[in-house]
Amino acid sequence: MRRLRLVPPALCLLAVSLLALTPQPASPQQGNAGQPVQILTVDGVELSAHFYPSSKGKDGRTVMLLHAFDEDSKKGEWLALARVLNEKGYAVIRFDFRGHGDSTTVKPGVPDVAGMGIPGFWDHKENQFGIKGFKLNVARKSTIDAKQFNPGYQTVLVNDIAAVKGYLDQKNDESACNSANLILIGAKEGATLGALWLNSEYNRYRLVLTQQQRQVADLANPEGAAVTACVWLTISGNLAPNYAVPVSSMLYKAGTQHKVPMMFFYGPSDSKGKQVALACEKKARGAKKDYPFTMTSPVPKGEKYAGSGLLLKSLKTDEAILQYLDIALNAKNPSWKMRVLPNATYVWRNPSTGQPQPAKLPMADNVLFSDYRAFAFMR
Repeated sequence: MRRLRLVPPALCLLAVSLLALTPQPASPQQGNAGQPVQILTVDGVELSAHFYPSSKGKDGRTVMLLHAFDEDSKKGEWLALARVLNEKGYAVIRFDFRGHGDSTTVKPGVPDVAGMGIPGFWDHKENQFGIKGFKLNVARKSTIDAKQFNPGYQTVLVNDIAAVKGYLDQKNDESACNSANLILIGAKEGATLGALWLNSEYNRYRLVLTQQQRQVADLANPEGAAVTACVWLTISGNLAPNYAVPVSSMLYKAGTQHKVPMMFFYGPSDSKGKQVALACEKKARGAKKDYPFTMTSPVPKGEKYAGSGLLLKSLKTDEAILQYLDIALNAKNPSWKMRVLPNATYVWRNPSTGQPQPAKLPMADNVLFSDYRAFAFMR
């Protein structure tokens, strides 16, 4: 039996029984770069993405890759990881966050003059104030660049993750993947955005009818349960140089209350990365520390690297990720399956009052835009 790398010895003892349950890998697809797709966000950003369908269809798990702010999804390490995961039977989607890589085009909209306006990207005040250069009475730009983002705007990028999840829900209906068995793998700020989105999803609920024909939130089944594991590569406590966020608190509900398995990787010489990883592990596991699949691990020989740099082939972090997922997911054995309904109505739990407020309708035109900032500062 091959022993786990980068994983504490306790998990190695579980490997004998759990690896026997691991599905056989799919046939390798040499040179596979995924199917190019374009995904439109609720506020009109055209995201560039690549989807790798699973050979197992709905029986295969799905991975969403979240790149850092200093790169895009075409970086070699992300391409290599996507292929490795897909060869093992995972469906994979990689995409460029707005303003990064090929995700720079927006639907600007047309200002409302005599009732002839067309709503677009620049009609959201968060986009107007969050991106440098916007002027109310000047022709609207159809492109954006991350270099123009003001500190504090970065939480809006969670809308990109929500849009990609909506795309996966559609592919779920086509039996190309299982969007209710979703794994997040993120680097640096991409990991932080993943944690923020996960916190918002654990505060989003479908409305169901009671016997008295009243609509109530299905509090027993938060939508965050669709995420069955997370792998974070040098998760960051900052979304911009002067914009710190309590990333560990974002993971409290998913980690402590719902025991979502999480692995935090960092470079051995990266003292800041280690500090954030340990703080996140402590918060995600809670005081009892009774869940063995949430842990931190330095990457041997990865002293010079952080984020997606830890995926350098010679470091064999991809192998450690695969082995970790095999054990953690087989042990978790998620039984809850998301019910994707075109006409389902959802609500968010208001972070301030605890009361429900409208959220969004997946795969519909009347989704709601959010800056997600409230979910960054709540447990």
